[in-house]
Amino acid sequence: MPLLELAAFVLVGQAIGFLNAIGVLLLISIVGVLIVRHQGIGIYRRVRLQLREGIVPAAELVDGLLILIAGLLLIIPGYISDAVGLALLLPPVREFVRGRLQKRFSVRVANRVVKVANTQGPKYFNNGTPSRASSDVIEVLPPSSRQLPPGVDQ
Repeated sequence: MPLLELAAFVLVGQAIGFLNAIGVLLLISIVGVLIVRHQGIGIYRRVRLQLREGIVPAAELVDGLLILIAGLLLIIPGYISDAVGLALLLPPVREFVRGRLQKRFSVRVANRVVKVANTQGPKYFNNGTPSRASSDVIEVLPPSSRQLPPGVDQ
């Protein structure tokens, strides 16, 4: 990545001049940080509002993380990192990235299984540590299909 950043800087520097290229980088960083600050405050307010209403602010927390990443990319000098950082500040781009992350992690959670020890007694590897039987698995159910024991309130 540093080589791509350097190549982009050289190309921009050849087109507009070395000092102008540095000036544009500084300007993008300053404006970007101001936008990050503004959007970060907005996310903070939405998170607080949803928490007060008893709603888990999952989407807002992911947006906050993406805005933080955008801020870090804007602070790092370079045209490519600035372009990615500025793109993450656009709500449609964040929504797309959030959707991709949600799909990726929901598939991982849905496919996760927990292995438990064999009930016939532990078997040991050569180094003395107990092994796990591959046939003994418990599937982890998604939260919507779990049932609470009788007498437990939600």
